Amino acid sequence: MASAYALLNRREEARAALKLWRRSRRALLTHPPSGIGVEAVTQLELSNIPESYEFPMKWSYEHRSVRERLFDGMHIAALPLETTVPSLVKTLKGDDPFARLSALTTLGRFGPMAKSAVPALIAALDDELVAVCERAVLALAQIGPAARDAIPALRALPEEAVISGHTKRAIKRITGD
Repeated sequence: MASAYALLNRREEARAALKLWRRSRRALLTHPPSGIGVEAVTQLELSNIPESYEFPMKWSYEHRSVRERLFDGMHIAALPLETTVPSLVKTLKGDDPFARLSALTTLGRFGPMAKSAVPALIAALDDELVAVCERAVLALAQIGPAARDAIPALRALPEEAVISGHTKRAIKRITGD
């Protein structure tokens, strides 16, 4: 539920659902099943949920993209509410390469909701760090058709670049070809 709310850009509800789930899991592990623990859920606990969550079913290969979007939604639900697409774009324009890499990963998780970040992602394609360029390509792919404005910049990337495979997949995902 938290993931679905997050992917619908209902972040407060998403975060509340994730907190409720975490408190109920904690109660089952530490208390008799009579009630849900009322202890506050920390940001660290929320951030770790997507990394440790196991779906109760196995996903077939052809449904991998659905599983990935659900995990993206869980990551978004776990973010502090002040982490927004505009705040991530601001981070992307900063000097800290590790913060920029993290911002790129998170922007990609927002998928089509990060459409307003496309110009900043296009600019990141020219970054001197290959890892930044690569993550910008991956983020544009996750934004999908809403990143159509990035197609010329993606096509202009060198064919022999290390990220060439990612670039081809991003173009395919954006254009739907």
